[in-house]
Amino acid sequence: MSKKTSKQVSGNITITPRKPIWLLSGLLILFAMVVIASRLFFIGTDTLASGDQLWRLSINITTSSIPDKTTLKIHPPFDTMNIRTIERNLSYPGFKVRKSTDEQKYRRNVFITANENGAQEIYAEYLLHLSQTSFISPIKNTELTTQRRERYLLDDEVLQFKSYAVKKTLTSLLKNEPSQNVLVSHIYSFLKTFPIYSGKDALNVPEVLARKKVTVYDCAITMVSLSRASGIPARIVSGLILKDDIEPQPHYWVEIFHDNYWYSYDIHFGYEKSVPINYLPLRRNDKEIVQIINGKHNKIDYVLEPEFNHPYLRKKQKEHLSSIFDLTRLPLDVRYELALLLLLPLGALITALFRHFIGVHSYGVFTPTLLALAIVYANLATTLIVFLVVSSLAIAGRSFFPSSLTRIPRLSIIFTLIAVILTMSVSVLSYFNIDQGGKIILLPIIILTSLVDRFYNTIEDNGMKTAVIRMIWTVVIALLCLPVIQFESLGHLILQFPEVHLMTLALFLLISLYKGKHLISLPIVKFLSEPKASKNS
Repeated sequence: MSKKTSKQVSGNITITPRKPIWLLSGLLILFAMVVIASRLFFIGTDTLASGDQLWRLSINITTSSIPDKTTLKIHPPFDTMNIRTIERNLSYPGFKVRKSTDEQKYRRNVFITANENGAQEIYAEYLLHLSQTSFISPIKNTELTTQRRERYLLDDEVLQFKSYAVKKTLTSLLKNEPSQNVLVSHIYSFLKTFPIYSGKDALNVPEVLARKKVTVYDCAITMVSLSRASGIPARIVSGLILKDDIEPQPHYWVEIFHDNYWYSYDIHFGYEKSVPINYLPLRRNDKEIVQIINGKHNKIDYVLEPEFNHPYLRKKQKEHLSSIFDLTRLPLDVRYELALLLLLPLGALITALFRHFIGVHSYGVFTPTLLALAIVYANLATTLIVFLVVSSLAIAGRSFFPSSLTRIPRLSIIFTLIAVILTMSVSVLSYFNIDQGGKIILLPIIILTSLVDRFYNTIEDNGMKTAVIRMIWTVVIALLCLPVIQFESLGHLILQFPEVHLMTLALFLLISLYKGKHLISLPIVKFLSEPKASKNS
């Protein structure tokens, strides 16, 4: 007789042997290693066109911060016709990411708020592809809306184009009533006569015109001022020049809008109407590349290095159907969101380890990870308020409503109350300047209100103590998932090699094999376990 592969226990229920799970796990790990090795060693060679370059831009920021008050705005590189950002990595210990209140205007920027007091270091890194050929066709006949045109015609304390000094200078340049195109050329030629020095930037344009010597920044703001004073939209551009430089410093040039097109002018290096392709814009219409609110920066260092060994160089000569699995070809914003998504299974892995080895329960496998996500992308005070409101209403709902009321209407009433109370919470947070708007609260609302049903059901089925203990463990696991969600570099690594999650699947299978005692059953920590329930949770 052949050996039995399963054991009959009762009725039609069978217990399959564990060997196939071990075998499947091993095959998944082996397959992942083979695919990763193939990507590293067998996928093409350097395919950058002749003259193309990869550059790595690093921005190191040292700042003194105040918790929940100090905010940093990091302005990443703009893509140009010849430069595109292909990778971004951030490291911000002591800070948390938050969304802008004006997502349309600042959706490309990075906003982080301090969690800790004192000196902090923030690191931003961008990988850039500089191509000799354009990625996109030149955009001509750009239309400026009335609102945008007015924005680039505004006066301020730096430009002061209504001052006597600016008006006098502009009058001398307006002889023979030149056209806008000629006037811009006159302004450019006039400023080229000023000697350039490497001293301190002027406070405003009248000061520049008075001392008759300029820094690179002085040239830019003066050209913007004279252009706007004559009714021509203009803006300053802050950026870097991609070249070998031991200590690169921000460079400034000007963009002038005429003939329905933005033309670039760099008075310092003598470029009129266009600048070289290695000019990398990081900020438009302002000077500061890194803005610090309610804090001060001690130091900002820029590092530019050519990159010679990066997986981006291993692209196939021609895209095939297999390029679907090459996630690095996607736009930067999409890759950033996918990198975050690919970190979520690691949070589920932490939850699985807790449940199988320690023996504690949480509200679902993904709930702790999503709770960590809410903490990362929302203000901690916001998340805490939402958490307390949801928990309190779920607990109080048992006694506030008639016992004859069924579960579904009761939960629906609680959810309605949560929506109303949290709406008022947004107003309270805004009043005390704890948060900057209502949009950011949506994430914790969506995540935490999903706990209502689970929490309430646990109270009904297993009692208050079990529900509270389970909620505590959900929060503990969420805090342990938090560093994983913030590990952005790991997310980009998995995005580059998504087959890594085959190993994650193998680990889930191996965890399921553990049938030993749980750590929570040890006498020293048994008080942390849930009481025996009348129903299985």
